[in-house]
Amino acid sequence: MIEKNNNDTVIESIWILEKKTGLCIFEANYVDITKDGLHTDLVGNFLSALLTFAEETFTDQIKYIKFSNRKVEFSFTEYFLFAIFISDKNIDSDNDVNNKIDRIIFKFNDKYQNVFKNNNWNGNITLFNDFSEDLKQLIKEEPLKIKFFQKFDIIEIEKRVISFIKKKQKFIREHKKILSQLMKHKNERDLESF
Repeated sequence: MIEKNNNDTVIESIWILEKKTGLCIFEANYVDITKDGLHTDLVGNFLSALLTFAEETFTDQIKYIKFSNRKVEFSFTEYFLFAIFISDKNIDSDNDVNNKIDRIIFKFNDKYQNVFKNNNWNGNITLFNDFSEDLKQLIKEEPLKIKFFQKFDIIEIEKRVISFIKKKQKFIREHKKILSQLMKHKNERDLESF
């Protein structure tokens, strides 16, 4: 049975990036990280740049980054970079978490590596969407429905659009009057010269 997400979630987010480009091709989130201002593209680019920097500077790979309440574990396969955000709260056993992470990585790699091995990937990330079902079985938890688009205040946007339209309408009315006066004046001059 798949559980609903809760505050005791150990795995907070799973981001899988295509190794060459750093493009995030799959993500699943079990806590709302948007409240911290995180966005997939920013994090994906940051992680990719950080890992490239570490490899080029230290000729070594970063295994994890530790924060005060969480850590990000990294794992690399031939074609993919896995970044898994883990809460430091409620960790019963590092072995259990590591086993779960290993199963996730194995399943994704096994399922999709041939797409890259055979150069069949055209950049369409929707190809990886069905991994959500595999992940539900591996983690036994339902991810949140979070989209990482910038949040917009629809009412504020509507007000701006209406204001813009009103200004344009006023501009058109004023110029119609001026144009009408010019045409009238031109017609009067044409009649006088006739």
